[in-house]
Amino acid sequence: MGDVASPTDHELLRQYADAANDAAFTELVERYAALVCAAALREIRDAHAAQDAAQVVFLTLARKASTIGPRVPLTATKGVITFMTWTKTQTALAAAAGR
Repeated sequence: MGDVASPTDHELLRQYADAANDAAFTELVERYAALVCAAALREIRDAHAAQDAAQVVFLTLARKASTIGPRVPLTATKGVITFMTWTKTQTALAAAAGR
């Protein structure tokens, strides 16, 4: 029996955006919570503020899930960005707001 590949970040995001699949969103949070929190901590240097910033990132992701697309060329439709680019940008913004 072969292993079933895990869904990509984009597939999980689509499942959440299109069908309100909370399990898909939970999987994204589990994949990236430590990374987002660590990035915020590097910027803010306060553990509690970094955790708050990470929560802001994921709350914003939940609200804007339908606007985040798969990896696309730079010439793609305005407003469609990749998940990783969006996550990095939101983490930096949340961290800056927490300073």
